[in-house]
Amino acid sequence: MRDGELQTFKGMHLAAVDGMRIACENTPELIAEFGCSGSNKDACTALASAAYDVIEHVSYDCQIGSYSLSERDLLDRHLDRLETFKGEKFLIIADRGYPSYDLIETLIDRGFSFALRLSGSWKSVISHLHDTNDKELQYELRVNPTHFAS
Repeated sequence: MRDGELQTFKGMHLAAVDGMRIACENTPELIAEFGCSGSNKDACTALASAAYDVIEHVSYDCQIGSYSLSERDLLDRHLDRLETFKGEKFLIIADRGYPSYDLIETLIDRGFSFALRLSGSWKSVISHLHDTNDKELQYELRVNPTHFAS
């Protein structure tokens, strides 16, 4: 490894993404910026997310936004930032709250490799993966998300 060069896994930077809710002070300015959560919608809360290199222990990007946003919205901003690292390849790692057909299509279209933890609602896809050596799975997921419906 050359001086100043980040370590990679099979030529890719391992960028784990995750979001978190942040309790904020209930000031009018912060409420206007981030919104509120809670049963009475009276607790000022922001949504934050980080894209973090799990090998080098450095953050590539951090985002903070309105509580009304989703983790996927902030992930899209992370992808914008990661695309500024010209010539670098990234493997996006995300937990089971992230996967959707739209996200998978976005990652493929934008040239990102990915490892997404899938929840039980993806069991028909998981079953297909287990039962085949299908090399065209990414294509089928993009073109016809109902292909794996039971």
